[in-house]
Amino acid sequence: MKAHMLQTGGITYFDRMDFNAFNKRKCLKRSALKHHQLFGHLHQLSADRIYSTNENRRYLTARKIFTNFIPKGRNTLTNPEKVSHAPCLLLTGQELPNIEIEFSL
Repeated sequence: MKAHMLQTGGITYFDRMDFNAFNKRKCLKRSALKHHQLFGHLHQLSADRIYSTNENRRYLTARKIFTNFIPKGRNTLTNPEKVSHAPCLLLTGQELPNIEIEFSL
């Protein structure tokens, strides 16, 4: 069984469960739309590396949704101490960031 889940505010929702294989990368847009319908605008999204496709990046960028995706392209910095991986954003006085996760059984 394969499951795709949406987690927000510490509560997990099953977005899709299926005994057949499905492409998890295609679920990101639908999860963002479901979040918008249930909770309003999605400000931040965190997902596994598999979701950072060009199509998903364009979709999220067009809607001004902050992600934890590692930037594409060559790293021009030679000093490894200056390399910044997935940026973290702490908003004091606001809700925790919305997080999307998935797993397979």
